Order: sequence, then C-alpha cells, then structure tokens
Amino acid sequence: MKIKENGKILCIGDSVTDCGRRLPVGEGNDSLGNGYVQYLHALIDSQHPEEHIRVINMGIGGNTSRDVKNRYGKDALDLNPDYVILMIGINDIWRRMISVNDRENQISLEEYRNTIEWICQETVNKVEGMFLLSPIFMNNNPNDEMRIGVEKYQQELKRIADKYENVEYLDAQKNFDRYFQYYHYSAMASDAVHPNHVGHMMIANEIYRNLEFAGNRD
Repeated sequence: MKIKENGKILCIGDSVTDCGRRLPVGEGNDSLGNGYVQYLHALIDSQHPEEHIRVINMGIGGNTSRDVKNRYGKDALDLNPDYVILMIGINDIWRRMISVNDRENQISLEEYRNTIEWICQETVNKVEGMFLLSPIFMNNNPNDEMRIGVEKYQQELKRIADKYENVEYLDAQKNFDRYFQYYHYSAMASDAVHPNHVGHMMIANEIYRNLEFAGNRD
C-alpha cells in the first residue's frame, strides 16, 4: 500500500487493536495503547519522519464484526482516514464456542462475510487503501476447533480483499505459526488470543513491510 505524505492511517478492531488506547480517539503520544498500533506508529515515525504520517487507534476490546459495523461511520469514516487497517473476527468465533446458548450475540460465518463486504464497500471509494489484517490464533494444532474456525474466517477475508483493487489481505497468522515452531503458545498468551509485546511487534512488522513510502528507505 502506497502511503502519501501527511497521510492518516486508522486502525480499527477489537482488544488486540485497542490495548488501552485513549478514548474517544486514540492519537498522539501515550494515546495509541500499548500494542501493535503504537509499534506501527513508532516504526513509521522513526524511519520516515519527513512524511508526517498520522496513526489513529479506534479499537474497542470485546468487539465483534457486528460491533465494528455499528460504529464504523462515527469511529472510522467520519474521521476521514486516508488508509484503514481492519483486524476483526476472533471474538465472532470465540463467542460461538463459549456462548452456545447466547444465540442473539452469535455471529455466523455468513454474517461475518456480509459485514466485511459491507465495510469494504463503504470504504473503498473514500480512502487510498485498506488492509484486511487476519485475526490470529496462537494454537497451531490443526485439529483445534478454534483454529479451524479462524482459518475459515481468514479465507473469507482473503477472498473479499481479492475483489477490490485498493484492498489487501495481510496474513499475520503465518508469523505466529513460525514463532510457535519454537515455543508453546502459552509462552505468549494463555488464551492463545491476546499477544504479548513480541506478538504485537510481529503484527506491526507485517503491516510495515507492506507499506510503501514516497521517500526512499535507508
């Protein structure tokens, strides 16, 4: 994704994005939370200070794709971003696993697909570019029910991103899978969902590697 000078990058999602960011709008020193959004801003600002790139954190812990859709106008489009990074889906899957009787708040794969499609359609003509960042699950056991569900949602994100010229799918999962060839996932997160600083750096690096800036990198 090509980033223009003075561009505004808006990150939106659940607790993995939120990480204690300032409300109502997370922007500026000590306001971006303590996760990948803060690290992404640090990478960009340290390597490309001449570009004056703004990074905004609009994550909210506990959000599902339905929650993001319901607040997307106010918390995303109304802030007039030039670029949007969306990371959502793990709570959609998790709640289906642990709240089987709470049918009103369960989100099917079909609803997830339709929601992501809606978000993309609302966004693509208003921004320069958009990343659909894969939800991550650290347990790499291929027979784990959560892992199977996460992979289905990741596949939907990639399929949707392929439909739009200025939308890209970023596979953050592969970096975690590589890492957990050497460590058990509990070394990073007992719930296999909320990464520590190492995991957040892996997410930030995945985003940063896929950004192109007007100036030459050192």
